Amino acid sequence: MLIRALLLSFAVAAIGGAVEVDSSASALRDQLVTAEQVIDQRFQAVGDEMPMTVVGASRGAYIEGYGVVFTVQVNIAPVGNINPFRRSYSGEEIGQINIRKRQRMETLEQRTRELLVELSGSITGLPANEKIAIAVSLFHFAWEDLTQLPKQMVMAAAKSVLAQAKNGALPLADLRSRLNIRYF
Repeated sequence: MLIRALLLSFAVAAIGGAVEVDSSASALRDQLVTAEQVIDQRFQAVGDEMPMTVVGASRGAYIEGYGVVFTVQVNIAPVGNINPFRRSYSGEEIGQINIRKRQRMETLEQRTRELLVELSGSITGLPANEKIAIAVSLFHFAWEDLTQLPKQMVMAAAKSVLAQAKNGALPLADLRSRLNIRYF
């Protein structure tokens, strides 16, 4: 009988402690879900001449007082992993993969910059003074040569700056100097 009473009290406490999400937070969450889908599509659709692969679906989170942060993992130069049919890559092939990835870093940066500008118009629930950030983790196999390759690029800017670029008030050439770009 005592166990039944304890279980009943826990159930009542759980119901009483339910969290209520306000409608503006719910609307912002919906905008983040749409933005996640856009990010995944844009990184996949770089073009046949420079394919990229989204390794894991992007995720967005709102941090009050900062803004929104999206994370995505991308393989900027997809190659097959070592397997029973491909037991290894030669040193020359590994070097070529490294060169190809380094060459694609500029495309990755440009694509991320374009995405930030695009997202500034679709995330209407975000205050203008808060930021939009995209953290792109670069996928690497353990056997790769990582010389001069970062593991992550984080790019962020205030929504108001990105909106100026979207509206043409800030030339895209000037936008780069207003972005916070870090490589890790």
